[in-house]
Amino acid sequence: MTVPLYDVKNKLSEYVLIAQNEEPVRISKHGKDAAVLINVEEYDNFVHQKSSAFYASLEKWLEENPSTEENTLNVENAFGAFKNRPFVPRQNPFIYNEDEN
Repeated sequence: MTVPLYDVKNKLSEYVLIAQNEEPVRISKHGKDAAVLINVEEYDNFVHQKSSAFYASLEKWLEENPSTEENTLNVENAFGAFKNRPFVPRQNPFIYNEDEN
């Protein structure tokens, strides 16, 4: 089911019930898909799958690249680039583009 944003604004409770009990609700803005309402179980499953895939990839990398003094996973080196990055709200907080600054 796809509904325009203006309709969702007027009938949010109705669409939340549909998303909870029946099916995901796609929300369009200016004729393009913009968001989806899904029930909590679907969301939790999605997040769990994404985090499981990440940890599986990390575990595989750690197995293939055993730690040595020269090759130690250093959190400061790995994430230091983000430490001093200014916070700028974005449409998608999971995408960071250097050109946006």
